[in-house]
Amino acid sequence: MSRPENPPAEPGSADHHQPEARIRLLLETVPVALLNCDRDGRIEYYNSYCARLWGRVPALDDPRERYCGSFRIYTLEGELVDVADGPMAMALKTGLPQLNQEWQLERPDGTRVIVLVNVAPHHDASGQVAGAVSCMLDITERKRIERLLLAREEEFRSIVENAVDPIGRFNRELVRTYVNPALARAHGVSKEELIGTSIGSPAGNGDASVSALGPLAEMLRSVFASGRPADVEVRWPNPERPRDFAVHLEPEFDHRGLIESVLVIARDMTERKRAEEEIRESQRLLQQVLATLPVGVVVTGPTGDILFVNASSKRIWGGDTIVDGQQRWADSKGFWHDTGKKIEPGEWASARALTQGKMFLNELVDIAAYDGQQKIILNSAAPIRNADGKITGAVIVNEDVTEQKKQEEKLRQTEAELARVGRLMMMGELTATIAHEVNQPLAAVVTNANAALRWFEQRNWEEACEAVRRIVREGERASSVIQRMRGLIRKSEPTRAPVDLNELTRETLSLMQPELARKKVSVESELALPLPRILADRVQIQQVLLNLIVNAVDSMAAVSGPRVLRITTQQVKPDEVNVAVHDTGAGIEPRDRERMFDPFYSTKPEGVGMGLAISRSIIEAHGGHISATSNEGRGATIQFSLPVEQEA
Repeated sequence: MSRPENPPAEPGSADHHQPEARIRLLLETVPVALLNCDRDGRIEYYNSYCARLWGRVPALDDPRERYCGSFRIYTLEGELVDVADGPMAMALKTGLPQLNQEWQLERPDGTRVIVLVNVAPHHDASGQVAGAVSCMLDITERKRIERLLLAREEEFRSIVENAVDPIGRFNRELVRTYVNPALARAHGVSKEELIGTSIGSPAGNGDASVSALGPLAEMLRSVFASGRPADVEVRWPNPERPRDFAVHLEPEFDHRGLIESVLVIARDMTERKRAEEEIRESQRLLQQVLATLPVGVVVTGPTGDILFVNASSKRIWGGDTIVDGQQRWADSKGFWHDTGKKIEPGEWASARALTQGKMFLNELVDIAAYDGQQKIILNSAAPIRNADGKITGAVIVNEDVTEQKKQEEKLRQTEAELARVGRLMMMGELTATIAHEVNQPLAAVVTNANAALRWFEQRNWEEACEAVRRIVREGERASSVIQRMRGLIRKSEPTRAPVDLNELTRETLSLMQPELARKKVSVESELALPLPRILADRVQIQQVLLNLIVNAVDSMAAVSGPRVLRITTQQVKPDEVNVAVHDTGAGIEPRDRERMFDPFYSTKPEGVGMGLAISRSIIEAHGGHISATSNEGRGATIQFSLPVEQEA
C-alpha cells in the first residue's frame, strides 16, 4: 500500500510558500484525523494522523478501500458494523451530516481506539453529493477517564446512599437539593418528601426540627457569605431521646468559582459524648480514689518525669516530689533495708521498670524523706505500655511501713521472750532428766576420786593418773550437759546460721534419752543422707524438736501397748527439708486438729497450750510450715518443713 499522493512539501522547499502547500502542511500537522471520499466512497485523501489511528496505510487507488481505512469498525457497545453502514457511507447516501458519533476502530494488531466522528457531505454545481469530509478525534483516553469518573461517582454515590451519617446538599435559598436515606430517616420522611423543602419549613419532625436546625441555618448563610467551610453542633429532638450531631458544612463551587451549593455532613456524636462523659466521670472517680488511698501513687512518663502524684505520696516523702525523673533518682536518699547499701539512681524500682519493662513488687527500702524523717517503705513499680506494647511510663506505689516494722520488731522480741519462757517451762518438765544427766558424771567423778586416793596411798602412780583422767572426762561431760541446758534457757537474740538437722536431731534425742528410757519409749530414727543444711536459729529449732518429742511421749503415756517414737528427716523438694515425729499414742481428735496450734489450747489437763503455738511461730518465722495428722491405726504425726540454705 502506498502513502497518500502529493505528500506535504518539506519546510524550506520551493513551493513551501504556495497556498496549496501551506494548506497541505496544515492538514498534516493538526492533531485530528482527516479523510476525504468521493461520491462512491473511494478514499481520495487522508492525513498522517488518520493513518496512525487506523494503524495502516491504505492505497488510494485500491477500489476496495472505501469509506474508512480502518481494519474493522464497532459501535461503542462492541457490535461489529460494516463500513458501508458507517458514518461516511451514511453521509454519502443521505447527503446529511453525521455529527458527534462515537465509534471504535480496530487496528490490524487487534488494538482499538475510540473516536469522535463528524462527517460533512459536499455537493457539486447541480446539488448532487460529490463526496464527504470526515473529521475524527481520538477520545480513547477521555473515555477511559470518563469511565473512571463514572465508576468513582457510582462508588461515591453508593457510599453516600448507604452512609449511616445524614448527608444533604443545600442551594442558596437553603432548599434541600439532595438528601441521603440517613438524613430522610432522621426527619422521619422519605427522600422524595424531603428534597425541595426549605430548612426553615416543617418537615417530618414538625416545629421541633425547625427550632433544632436554627443554628444550622445560620451557619449555612455564613458559609454562603464567606465561602469557607464551617462546623456546628446540633441537638436533634429524637422521639426516644435527643441526639447530638457534629455537622460539617463544605462549600461547592461552579466553574466560575462561585458558590453553587453547600454539602452538609452530620455525624451522630451521642454515644461518643456519652462515652466521653463516662470517661470523665471515671477519671473524677479515679482522682477521688487516688486522693484517699493510704498508699502513695505516682505516674511517670517514659523518661521518669512525674505526670501525677497523689497526696499520700507527698505525705510519705515529706513534701512535693521532684518532677524530673533523673534528678529525683539522683537526689532521693534510699537504702536497701536488708543490707543498708545505698540505692543508686538506676536501681530504683521505677527506673528499672522503665528500662527493663518488668514489674518490681514490695521492695523494702529505708528512706530519708525530704523533711528529714527516716522511714521504711515498700516500693513497687510497673511499666505502662500503649496498644503497641511500647513503654510510655511507669506507675509507682509506695507504702509507709515504718510503724508496722516497729510493731513487727516488738512482736519478734515478745515471741523470743515467749519462746524463752516456753523453754524454761520445758526445762521444768525435764527436771528429772536434767538431774539424771548431771548426776551420772558427778557420781563417776566421786567414784574415780576415791579410787585415785587409794592408788596414791599405794603409790601406784599409773592407776592414780588414769583415775584422774576419768575425773576430767566426767567433769567435761557434766559441763557439756549444763552448757546445753544454758543454751536452751538463756536470754539472747536469735541468730541464724547453717544448721545440720540430722546432727541437731541426734543431739536432741541424746538429751531426751533418760526421759525416754524412764517412760519406756523405744526410739527409731530414719535420717536421710545427705541432707542439705538449713539457715536457722539452732536453739529455736531444737526447742521445736524437744516440744514435739515431749508431746509424743506424753501422748503415749496413757495407752497400753508398744511405745515407739520414730523420727524421720528427708528432702521433700529441691529447696525444702522435712522433719517428722511419729508416735503410737492416742492420736488427734478431728475437733482438735484445727485448733491444736492456737495459743492456750491444750488437750492435756495440766497443759497451758503454748508449746505448739510457740513451735508454729518459730517455724513460720523461718519461712516454713508445720502440720499434724493422725496415723492409720494408732498415734499421730507432727511434721515441719524448712527452706534449705541458699548458696551465695
